[in-house]
Amino acid sequence: MKLEDNLNEVLSSPGLTRKRIAFIGIGVLVATVVCISVIVAVSVKSSSPKSSSISMRYYTERLGSTADAIKWVRYSSQNFSLTDAFAGGTGANGDTVYVCRAEHPSKTSYKDELIPGTFFPSNGSCEVPYDDKANPHSVFDLLITKNPSRLLWANESKGKLQSGTISGGYTAYDEELYISRFRTYGYTVLGKIHLAHMKASGPVEGYERYSEDYDVLCFVDYEL
Repeated sequence: MKLEDNLNEVLSSPGLTRKRIAFIGIGVLVATVVCISVIVAVSVKSSSPKSSSISMRYYTERLGSTADAIKWVRYSSQNFSLTDAFAGGTGANGDTVYVCRAEHPSKTSYKDELIPGTFFPSNGSCEVPYDDKANPHSVFDLLITKNPSRLLWANESKGKLQSGTISGGYTAYDEELYISRFRTYGYTVLGKIHLAHMKASGPVEGYERYSEDYDVLCFVDYEL
């Protein structure tokens, strides 16, 4: 009752009409909104650019280091060192074998396939698995890395891959072929994984052999 009397007293005073009170209320509301907007804008301006800059720099550095971890280099028997070639294990003759890839004619397309396989230093040949055969090539690329610790072999099976699995080539229909290895008769076979086949294959004594259990070659620090 007292509050109502006070309100009536204010409204009845000659200096304050209902219209003026309405204007005062609107003014207070507008001022409040402006203050809140300024506070939010200052907060965003002071924090956002710095954090965004740090995140972008971190992303760029990680992406660059991953991209530079490997490269493919054309092999030449006259002038080539295996110092930085990526070793995949021990071959049938007890020598170290290396990851290679070579172009091979497709049986079903005019385009060649680029197939990862096994490089045998003893005969200077890169053998790639295709059409149930081990196909030797004298013109091929070797996988090179300055820092082998950036790569790892991860165990998988039945067409599965890991994050950061490295592609070593492609089919005549632009399907990815991933780098794999498996063991047979006690030695290492380097080859491909074609996801449509759900298994790895590699060159073994003149033939293309298959394995549902295999390792895939991956980048160690792939997630950015």
